[in-house]
Amino acid sequence: MSKQIINIENLDRVDMFKKFINYPQPIGSATATLNINKLMKFKKRGHKLNSLINYCILKACYRIKEFHYLYEKNTLYYCDKISMFGVVKGKDEKLYLSTWNYYDNYIDFENNYKDTNKKVHDTNKSIVTSDGAIVSSSTVIQFPFDNLIINMGEDIKHSYFTWGAYKKKFIKYEQPITIRFHHAFFDGEQIGLFFKYLQEEIKNFKI
Repeated sequence: MSKQIINIENLDRVDMFKKFINYPQPIGSATATLNINKLMKFKKRGHKLNSLINYCILKACYRIKEFHYLYEKNTLYYCDKISMFGVVKGKDEKLYLSTWNYYDNYIDFENNYKDTNKKVHDTNKSIVTSDGAIVSSSTVIQFPFDNLIINMGEDIKHSYFTWGAYKKKFIKYEQPITIRFHHAFFDGEQIGLFFKYLQEEIKNFKI
């Protein structure tokens, strides 16, 4: 895994980066409704929908260079690897963080997802391990929200994905997904591409 320092002056949008990196309210949000018919076929075969969606999100993120950025200690890095942080309930009913790594095939991701979540649940301890860039996700499946926004402070630099329960309209299954993003790294162009790629990953998903 490579982690390379980026010269900020060479960024495509260096002026916007400098303007928003220390901006007091730098977080934007966008919500899109995705057709998840393909994923529902695999859900009916016993795979967890949350795992399927998270995997497709990671695959879409890998296609956009801005998701590979890691900003820490006033230094910007480009990382080959992107991991996802999620929320898991422990045996004590409290919430803890879990880390899900990216794999080229879904079954390896699913095994990592299940094993890590079980360890977090059984030990009541967060597992936060990443040597690259990160994104986060959180779901509230009790209700089909149109959008679900969780506030982020300016100290949070990575993107955060949230969604509620899916919606069924006749034979079509829909899933609204919201992204919270830091404006120093993302404009509408990258966010639009993300949702375009995410729908492609869902449509073309296979095991």
